[in-house]
Amino acid sequence: MFFVMMMHLIHSFRWNLFLNNNISNFKFIYFGITNVTFMINSFIPFRIGDVIKVYLAKKNIETKISKITSTVIIGHYFDFIFLFLFLNISFLLIKLDLREVFQSDTIYYILLFINLIITLSLLFIKQITKFIKVILTKIPYLYKLSGLIEALNTEITVVTRNLNKLILTLLLTFAYWGCLVLIFKFVSIGIGLDLNLEMLILAVVLSSFAISIPVTPTSLGTFHLAVVYSLSFLMDNQTLLFAYSIVLHTIIIISIIIYGSISFIWMQFRNLK
Repeated sequence: MFFVMMMHLIHSFRWNLFLNNNISNFKFIYFGITNVTFMINSFIPFRIGDVIKVYLAKKNIETKISKITSTVIIGHYFDFIFLFLFLNISFLLIKLDLREVFQSDTIYYILLFINLIITLSLLFIKQITKFIKVILTKIPYLYKLSGLIEALNTEITVVTRNLNKLILTLLLTFAYWGCLVLIFKFVSIGIGLDLNLEMLILAVVLSSFAISIPVTPTSLGTFHLAVVYSLSFLMDNQTLLFAYSIVLHTIIIISIIIYGSISFIWMQFRNLK
């Protein structure tokens, strides 16, 4: 539960960095909103929690919706880049064939293509947003989105052109996913599983990709399947792996619910003042 809290805290520090261009001007409300967002995303698919995050931030933080939305999008950009990087690291360490993991090269290359698009969009954001903005201004009912595109352009430019901010963003993103790897590790120790670093990284990456697909509430089933599947390449005890996935998922979900509920109640009392 401690490392789940640390994940949320690091996530809120990174969000604060995007919002305020520095990490020193941190407010506890960022942490509270982050906790509520994770709780909602755990229960409701299609990233509805991110929409609620924008709403809560607009209500509690004096910032434009376009800026808030752009910071949420940037966060997902960096998360996907790191996940894909971790995936390739695990392949190199474990020496797995792509066909073994994905059953087809196509899925891997689709992920590679998405990662390239994200990376290129970070590098050439000014040209891309300028092109999109021109298109949006000519389409009725969509021209209002040009403000969001402009904000996204500004925020990504600030991150990618400021070396100190970029390095800090990368460090916080690494720390965020590192905490999740530690959660997987300590739970495995608790039930007697001997999992090395590369196995843990593969399980974290594949389970994260799996829960990003909005199939079931709380990722019930998809998370467990991804964890068991990723670890089955190196272990034969399917029963123990399934038990591990259940315990792991339960600890994470309960922690998210507790922190999210406490934060939601605190925010209600805060708004009454």
